[in-house]
Amino acid sequence: MIVTYHGESCLKIQYGDFTLAYNPPKIMKDGKVPRFGANVVLVSTHTDATNGPENMEYGQTVPFVIDGPGNYEITGLSIEGIGGEVNLSGENYINTVYRMNLDGMNLVFMGLATDAMLTPEFRGKIGTCDIIFVPLGHDDMSNQMAYKMAIGSDAGLIIPIGSDSLKIKSFLKEAGQEKVTSIDKLTVKKKDLTGKEGEVVLLNL
Repeated sequence: MIVTYHGESCLKIQYGDFTLAYNPPKIMKDGKVPRFGANVVLVSTHTDATNGPENMEYGQTVPFVIDGPGNYEITGLSIEGIGGEVNLSGENYINTVYRMNLDGMNLVFMGLATDAMLTPEFRGKIGTCDIIFVPLGHDDMSNQMAYKMAIGSDAGLIIPIGSDSLKIKSFLKEAGQEKVTSIDKLTVKKKDLTGKEGEVVLLNL
């Protein structure tokens, strides 16, 4: 499995011939939205920063779009979406946390979760995983809660999503991993997670 970061909270995840796009933006501040072909698109929240599945069409590839809570089966892949209410900069939305198993690894994508959304009851619904993707791109999720959520999931790898260098630096300090070096892509298999406990991985834009 190969994971790359494409700005805002957008990820590209490749496994063989299968490509998943997570939270592709509709628009970006610099106008340069990511564009690539994806088989499946996951949309956590209906904002311009996360809801641009049309940009993931390429050639004959038109993605299957999952954009809310529920249980889904696509190309042999099972995906569970767990919804919760969030308030982002004064606006109310439904944010969907996605759980899935890919290449034998349990993945959790937190979307644009907020501190208020992540009650003990909601965190219990999410459960544990191997790799967790936590948001650092908005002000309604603190680094303390992001790290608390990540550690509570028993994840071997924690991948913060965001490009704000100050927030990333603060998150690394919270995690006690201030010397982490960022990489262009993460290539990982189930066996690579053996012995890892809450290791932070930073992805370059």
